[in-house]
Amino acid sequence: IGFPIDLKAGRMVGTRYEIAGDPPIEEHDSIAETVLAGLGGNFLLLYVSGGIVRLYPDGVSHFPCVYDSAGTVAGSTAHAFLDNADYDARLDAAAYRTMDVDHEGWFPAGLTAHEGIRRLLPNHYLDLNAWRAVRFWPRGEIEETVEPEEVADRIAEVVGAQLGALVSGDRAVAQGLTAGFETRWLLACARPYVENINFVTVAQERARHIDTEVASRLAQDFRLSHRILERHTATAAQRDTYVRRGGHCVAGGNSRTHPSIWPLAGSYRFVGGFDGALARGYNWSRRDAPTDRVDVSLLVGRLGLPKTSAVLDAFEEWRAELPVTNALHLLDISYVENRAGPWGHAQFCCDPSVVRFNPIGTPQTARQMLSLPADWKRDYRLASHIINQNWPELMRVPINSRGRTADFADKVALAIDDPRRVVSKLRKLLR
Repeated sequence: IGFPIDLKAGRMVGTRYEIAGDPPIEEHDSIAETVLAGLGGNFLLLYVSGGIVRLYPDGVSHFPCVYDSAGTVAGSTAHAFLDNADYDARLDAAAYRTMDVDHEGWFPAGLTAHEGIRRLLPNHYLDLNAWRAVRFWPRGEIEETVEPEEVADRIAEVVGAQLGALVSGDRAVAQGLTAGFETRWLLACARPYVENINFVTVAQERARHIDTEVASRLAQDFRLSHRILERHTATAAQRDTYVRRGGHCVAGGNSRTHPSIWPLAGSYRFVGGFDGALARGYNWSRRDAPTDRVDVSLLVGRLGLPKTSAVLDAFEEWRAELPVTNALHLLDISYVENRAGPWGHAQFCCDPSVVRFNPIGTPQTARQMLSLPADWKRDYRLASHIINQNWPELMRVPINSRGRTADFADKVALAIDDPRRVVSKLRKLLR
């Protein structure tokens, strides 16, 4: 269900997809995971065999799913299966305010904004016989790779295969370009296809912004087809529609600026760099060690979320069924399942004008990134390795920098423009 990409064939999946071999039909987990490992894109896997009926998400739940066990119904969001009256009656407006969804908050650990409706998290399938979520990975401690370079090369291959499939598809490709790490190593993976990709950058409120300046320099130096999209602010009605389509689970900056990408509607598929944080210890602090004790209060604090009883209870339930004790891996899994899925990708259905793809976070690459050694994550060596292996000249343009003086001015401007974000960042650093 959705927009899967056959990684081996390098094409969008049509009406049929086959896996190699002939596994025993009773090995449901093995069959499902074999299918997942061979696919990229955005999708849900509806698995039906021998009376077993399950829904599996892709690697980071790019294609969202929520469900009502009592009503035995599931959909992309609550908006998909509740009529307007039921939607409004079951909406927990107090929880929406407490989680600060209007700004950059969200609902983690399976929670949603509606009574009786839960979110299917990454690495869990929805058992449609019993109407409950079941973890299928990890089943034990995460094994760190001893060959990080080879893992990084395989990640680049998977990302490149998806870009090739999209370029050869039925719509043009618009790929995001900013000053950051993710879009830079995504650009390196796109090197064979750059003549067939239109790179885009959304203009910011400040005329001389780091994203537009660095992206423009990259475009000029490497002869990329590049377009700066004019920044448009959503009307109140457009923002309300965006938030409702997402089930009142996410809002934030995208709800206010999503019309900026409407010029791409109808003609393009959009490619973004989200999910690279899986490879850079997003939830870590400098003093963290694998043997540290990590309780739910710390997990919630690292995400910058309010420590309400509902949130803490949900995290306790989530933590109880996770067989991981390594503190660094636990923090990584929490990022994947409690932020990337329910915040980043829960927005997939909020604005259907353009189908978005984030090729970094497939079922295969998500696990590979989590397997990288701690020193690779602390230094984000995945990004530098992929760039140096695929397009080393890109490193001539500084990443996330316009120079020391301009960078300082950018930080000051950010603090003035969005003090809440700065306070949230400081709060997480102090945890």
